[in-house]
Amino acid sequence: MSTEINKYVALLRGINVGGKRKILMAELKKVLLSKGFTDVETYIQSGNVVFNSKEVTPVILENEISDLIKQSFGHDVPVVVRTQEEWDQLMNVNPFKAEDIDKLHICFLKEEPTQDRIDKLRQYPCSPDQWHIRGKEVHILCNGKYHLSKIGNTTVERQLGVPSTARNYKTIMKLQKMLCDKCY
Repeated sequence: MSTEINKYVALLRGINVGGKRKILMAELKKVLLSKGFTDVETYIQSGNVVFNSKEVTPVILENEISDLIKQSFGHDVPVVVRTQEEWDQLMNVNPFKAEDIDKLHICFLKEEPTQDRIDKLRQYPCSPDQWHIRGKEVHILCNGKYHLSKIGNTTVERQLGVPSTARNYKTIMKLQKMLCDKCY
């Protein structure tokens, strides 16, 4: 652990969907604060958390938050964490910037997939939707509604063999603003 405070975004997968794996964000915030996380803010009920921590390793934070959720709420919930620097980079490299943001989504991968798995995803028929992978993010441009897309989070996860969670671009921009509001 470092003495420097680092800013992060944690994305929880599959909570509060259809009444399953219910976690109130106010309760999650209390749990995280009680374990030493600081400046914890949540955004909507789908599991978006912006926080500060002295920890410098996102994988350790992913495991710690997942363990806290299991202990506190009884749910096994995959968690993806990004540093503020990683978040800033993904905002600057969106290959579909000029497009309608209502059609943009990002699948956040827990780790970088292997090249053979990326090639497998390239073979998957997803037209008319488009996607672009960069590191641990898959940027998706949907021609229609995301839940009807052939290249949604489940397909990405299955084809790449890497756990992931997806967010729409409006949520991503809101989390970016929340991160920037934490800049002192």
